[in-house]
Amino acid sequence: MNIEQVKKAVISTFQLFLDENLQGLMVGEINDNDYRMLGRGYGELEWDWGIEKFSNHPELFDFCFKIQGSDIPDGVAMGTYNLATKTLEMHMMESFVDTDREHPLRGRMTYLTLVASYLFLATIEGDTLHFVDPVDRKLEEHYKSYGLSEPQLIDGQKVQVISQADLGVRLGQSEFSY
Repeated sequence: MNIEQVKKAVISTFQLFLDENLQGLMVGEINDNDYRMLGRGYGELEWDWGIEKFSNHPELFDFCFKIQGSDIPDGVAMGTYNLATKTLEMHMMESFVDTDREHPLRGRMTYLTLVASYLFLATIEGDTLHFVDPVDRKLEEHYKSYGLSEPQLIDGQKVQVISQADLGVRLGQSEFSY
C-alpha cells in the first residue's frame, strides 16, 4: 500500500474504533475548510506555520476529530512518515474542547493520537513514533506517562520516542483507557 492508501485504511479502521467506544465522534483527514480555519489562528498552536511546512509533504499523516454533523474541528493532529527510518513524526496535535466537560474528545486527544499512530505504524510496518518538540516540561511528562521516552535530540529536533511494539503493549494495558 502507498501512504495515501494506508492513511485511508487507518482512518476507516479508527472510525470503527470510535463508533464502538466514543459514539458521535468522527475522524477524517484535514480538509480545505479545516486548513482555512486553522490558518486563521484557531487554537493555540501555530497552525499556519504547520500547514505551510507539512500539509504538502508526500508522506503526510493528518487527521481531524469532529462531532457528527459539525464542520468545526474539535481536535487535529499532523505528522509525517519517514520511509527511510520507518518513523512517524507527530509534529502538531491540539484539542480545542478542553473547556467542554461533556465533549467525548476532552482529555483523550493524546490517547487517540497514539491509537491512530499505532494503527498507522502497524499498517505500514513502521518501527518508531516520535512526538516532535513538546512545548513544555508538563507536556513532556504527560507524554512520558504514555511510555514515550525522555526528550532527546535527534537530527536537531527535541523528540520523545516509543517503538511501535512498545506502543502496542502500552495501549493494551488497562491504565490507558479512553
